[in-house]
Amino acid sequence: MKVTIEGRVIDVAEPQTLGASGFRKQTVVVQTDDKYDNEMPITLVKDNVGEMDASIGAQVKVRCYLGARQWNDRYFLELKYAGHEVVQAPIIQAPQPVQTMPPGYIPQPHGLDKELPF
Repeated sequence: MKVTIEGRVIDVAEPQTLGASGFRKQTVVVQTDDKYDNEMPITLVKDNVGEMDASIGAQVKVRCYLGARQWNDRYFLELKYAGHEVVQAPIIQAPQPVQTMPPGYIPQPHGLDKELPF
């Protein structure tokens, strides 16, 4: 079953290599903008690892296959990556300039720069 997830990338895990066979896996988490925000982990495997180059904060539309498996009489769902497009790149704010004082400057407490009346 194909599904499309739209939302903001909130986490990109480092790729993992599992077992002696060299199986590669990576998880990217996308937060949806629905009534109740959902954090959807999307699994990239084998050749897809590293393909989703979206940065944290980017708005994306991800195409996935919804898969299921059974383990110990329990069923688990998994979103497997099929492709994506970046809707909006993350907004990066420029760093604010740091104000520096000139060498030798000694700040005076407010109101004490005048002579005292006694």
